[in-house]
Amino acid sequence: MKKKNKKIKYILVLALLALFFAGVCFAEVYQCPFRLAFGIPCPCCGMTRAVRSACMGHFGQSFHYHPLWPLFLLVLGGEVLYEFKVFKNKSLWNNILPGLAGVLILICYGIRMYLGVDI
Repeated sequence: MKKKNKKIKYILVLALLALFFAGVCFAEVYQCPFRLAFGIPCPCCGMTRAVRSACMGHFGQSFHYHPLWPLFLLVLGGEVLYEFKVFKNKSLWNNILPGLAGVLILICYGIRMYLGVDI
């Protein structure tokens, strides 16, 4: 019974990822709730458009929207591979990499706000 539950879990993870990428690739309009509420971009503003542009093959445009979009895919891919037991190091994929990604996103956000980059 336990093995059947794992299969269902993996199928759900893959289905959610497929829905996410379908939504990112084909969504035309998305408004950041943080930006709507406060009038300034959030640290991840542009990430959805960046991943969408990358899915369409427009890599220059994707780096314009958010320069750290590959980091998002790395963290997401690492989490999925950890769930599928490809990687065994829980500390790296559940603590270190997401924490490092968060710090880099905040540094990037500070630079973008200082330079007045509005996307």
